[in-house]
Amino acid sequence: MKLSLRTLAAAFVLLLAQAGGFGPNSSSPVGPTGSFASKIIVPAAGANANAIVPPGKKWRLISAEIVVTTDANIATRTMKIFVSDGVNSLQNSASAVTQAASIASVIYVFAPTPVPSPSGTAVGSQLVFAYSPQNSLGPGFTFGTILTNIQVGDTISLRLNVEEYND
Repeated sequence: MKLSLRTLAAAFVLLLAQAGGFGPNSSSPVGPTGSFASKIIVPAAGANANAIVPPGKKWRLISAEIVVTTDANIATRTMKIFVSDGVNSLQNSASAVTQAASIASVIYVFAPTPVPSPSGTAVGSQLVFAYSPQNSLGPGFTFGTILTNIQVGDTISLRLNVEEYND
């Protein structure tokens, strides 16, 4: 039996909706102590997106989707993602390609990997982050974006998918 990507995506959306995990900032159970959570961060134009683990919680990173739309100002941008403990940068990764002023959206995707690399790697707009899925982010930790040469009209939206647990 041959399955199309559209069929698989529709099945995933249906299962996610049935579990109550569909839509902005939704959550649904993943086990006896945690829940799947989808965090949507859309800062003002010209600002980077940061998701901060709330007090009393911890997150296990699953995936992220970052959509960047540049304004017409001439500047070459590079998307970077990072994890910080609130003081120190613990991990970071930059896209291998740059994004020019185009007024077009570019989608960057992220998934953690146990690959031992201090800065991660990137292939095109797919950011591979050397952060083991077994590691969790504690209260006050930040997952964020840094768009180099960000312009006042650039917009970034971040959809971060995590398993959320009580700390």
